[in-house]
Amino acid sequence: MAALFLGALGVDERSIPSGISDRASLYRSRIAGRKVLVVLDHAADERAVLPLLPGNSSAVVLVTSRSRLAGLPGAERCFVERPDLRDKLSMLAGMLGPDAAASEPAAADSVVTLCDHLPLALRIAATRLAARPHGDLGRLADEDRRLDELAHGALSVHRRRPRGSAARCSHRRPGQPGPRGARHTASGG
Repeated sequence: MAALFLGALGVDERSIPSGISDRASLYRSRIAGRKVLVVLDHAADERAVLPLLPGNSSAVVLVTSRSRLAGLPGAERCFVERPDLRDKLSMLAGMLGPDAAASEPAAADSVVTLCDHLPLALRIAATRLAARPHGDLGRLADEDRRLDELAHGALSVHRRRPRGSAARCSHRRPGQPGPRGARHTASGG
């Protein structure tokens, strides 16, 4: 990840060091004294975040993760609870219009449940439905189609291995097969 950040900061690819500690040092020197906001979305663990923490106080880092990340120095933590079903249905109705959600309440419930109550997955579902003139909630609630339908523009759903096995996300493009036994979840990517 540090290599991507260095590239975004204008460092030529050939000048990026191979070692993570050297990359982190170069990254910190490039942002030293700058006012920057670093957004690290869906961080797997502290090891992914630590090399990207700036060494100056004029930078702010926002990290999102499903893990607690208790080992980050000086972090202020804010825990966000998942919205309940009623809130998610309201969100879906707000994106599609109240008539669309009200006309197929069972399908709306099913879409929210299949999206694992995750706002990004629900947003993709609503965006996809709104983009289709004759799209209906039942299409996304269909067990045979599941969440494979959830890709629109730069937004997509990832496949994640079942809990207990390395729980790492693997990016996939729509139509690409996922790992055996993979479970659909949404994530920014």
